[in-house]
Amino acid sequence: KTKITVSDTSANIARNLDNLQKMVNNVSSVTLTDIANPITLSATQLKRNSAILAKVSGNYSLNVNEVTAANAATVAAKSNVAKIWVSDTSNAIADKLTAFKDIAKIQTITQKGTIKALSLTAAELSANSTVLAKISGGYTLDVSGANVTQALTYTANDKVKSVSILDTSANVA
Repeated sequence: KTKITVSDTSANIARNLDNLQKMVNNVSSVTLTDIANPITLSATQLKRNSAILAKVSGNYSLNVNEVTAANAATVAAKSNVAKIWVSDTSNAIADKLTAFKDIAKIQTITQKGTIKALSLTAAELSANSTVLAKISGGYTLDVSGANVTQALTYTANDKVKSVSILDTSANVA
């Protein structure tokens, strides 16, 4: 069979990625005519089209959206991935919030499905302000394990909907 070489813009490659994957055995290489522009695709496309992406030549980059909280670190660790957008349930986001702090490639975090308050400890809230700033749209927090001083501070934070206090009886009185 004759092998073909594909040469096109990042946007056109992204638009036709699934079709290129179907004919991957007939493609010898893929060249981006605008290599400075990233290929934008979903996390599902990244996984499903890995064989054709392996044939892209040069130092190209990927912007990956719809990345689940559980897969954020794995997707971000791929050398060609420049940026990721996380989209998952409130519970999944809360479970991985601290891990997100170490993933500089995250651009935004979006809650999907039924949006509910993110359950965090006071320590997690203190340590993750930069990550919380990446959450798009509104969000609320249920904070547990706060001392009295922290709880008083949280009353000024309109994102905090509930606080569970864990402190000595002397501090509570």
